Amino acid sequence: SRQGALPPQTSTEVVNAQPENASLRIYKKEQDSNGSFGAAGTSEAYTIRIRNLGRVTLLNITVTDPLTGLSCTVATLAPGSGTSTCDNGTSFHGSYPITQADVDAGSLTNTATATGSTTQGTSLEAEDTVVLAGPPQAPVLGLTKTATSGANYAAVNDTITYDYVVTNN
Repeated sequence: SRQGALPPQTSTEVVNAQPENASLRIYKKEQDSNGSFGAAGTSEAYTIRIRNLGRVTLLNITVTDPLTGLSCTVATLAPGSGTSTCDNGTSFHGSYPITQADVDAGSLTNTATATGSTTQGTSLEAEDTVVLAGPPQAPVLGLTKTATSGANYAAVNDTITYDYVVTNN
């Protein structure tokens, strides 16, 4: 018996890909880790790290910390990897000079943000906030009373004039 050519066969199979599963995290930390800041004129230092906790590469990640002035980019971040350095070599750290307004407020809030996207265009944003307690506030008012005239009074009903000086010690 003679076998002829087999007719062409076609087959279709549908393969369902896993979802994109993108995940960007940012970690902000006070460098001395004591949870508080000092007097006006001192400074607080912070460090930041970003991580790709997803299964896809992340692109064009911008890291910002408005309080310290940090703003830089990371072009790509592979799944499972992390960095604390911008593409231009700048590390994700900075310091902030404490002001009297910070001391008066009694606390300092600092937020860092990372934004980026996946190769498929999904936008991601992550932020981390550190709140520091201020130094103990010990408001003290001083009052000085000084006789400016009539201090050498001689009789009942003589008038004595005073100056009062109130100070914030």
